[in-house]
Parts: sequence; C-alpha cells; structure tokens
Amino acid sequence: MTKGKYPGKLVTLFTDAGYCHNTLAGSWAAWAKCDDNTMRKAGALKGSLRDSTEAEIQAILNGVFCLKKFFQPPAKSFVILQTDSQHAILHLSQRQRSQIFEHYRLKFVEAMQDLRWEFRHVQGHQGTKTPRHAVNTWCDEQCKLHLVEARKNSKVTRLSA
Repeated sequence: MTKGKYPGKLVTLFTDAGYCHNTLAGSWAAWAKCDDNTMRKAGALKGSLRDSTEAEIQAILNGVFCLKKFFQPPAKSFVILQTDSQHAILHLSQRQRSQIFEHYRLKFVEAMQDLRWEFRHVQGHQGTKTPRHAVNTWCDEQCKLHLVEARKNSKVTRLSA
C-alpha cells in the first residue's frame, strides 16, 4: 500500500453470485484481502430472489458486512469492490436508480459510510489467466456449489416456458 494514498487500510473485495431462474434461489461468494490476511466466505442466499442482479447486489452486501467484521477497517480505509455484474455496480453506485433496488443501495451506503470505495468490473468466466480472473473463478465455483444447496431449500419452482 502506498503511504499517503490510503490513510487507513486498503481492502480488495471480490464478490460473485449464482442465481436459478426456475427456483428463484441464489448463492454468493466473497474473497477479500487486506495486508497479509485473506477472507473467503460463501453460502446460499435466503428467500426468493427477483433476478440475478438482486443476487449480485446481495453478494456485494454480504461481502461488505463480512469484510467489516473480519478486517475491522478503520475509518477512511479504501475498499476496492470487484464484481462481474455491471448492473449491480450501476444500482449501488447510483448511476442507475431503481425503486426495486433502492433499499439495497441505502444499506450499502450505510455500511460504507465511514469508508472510501470504488467499484471495478472484472470480466467473469475467464479462468485463471490473471490473478483477478482466478479470484473471480474461485467465487464462481463457490457459488455453483452453494446454489445446489439453495435450490434444494427453495420453496419455489417456476415452470419453464
């Protein structure tokens, strides 16, 4: 970390989500790094989801809550949020306002109020060709594993058209 550029800590957070259109179930994964410490978390999302954007937004929120608990970054720390969901970035960064996702945006703003942050888009499904892609691939694999669990616990089944 470059001294002066980030007065607190520098935290990098990668998140991803899985979503099943038939069961409306979702899963999430988060990988974060701060100093020499690494956090890895994943699981099934609760309840029925509207779409994949809602799953991606919930994955980001889960990742943020986990990194705050795990790293306890001091105020003014800088968080780089990396996701393969451009829609989630647009909704949470206020570049695209939607009443549907406004309550998530407000939770995000509240969670990040004492931190500085920026979103970065990482192209998904690229294997391990760069370290960023390798972390995104790990998140994607965790989402696939936990989506199986989420589907089993889903109380919804949509008929395919």
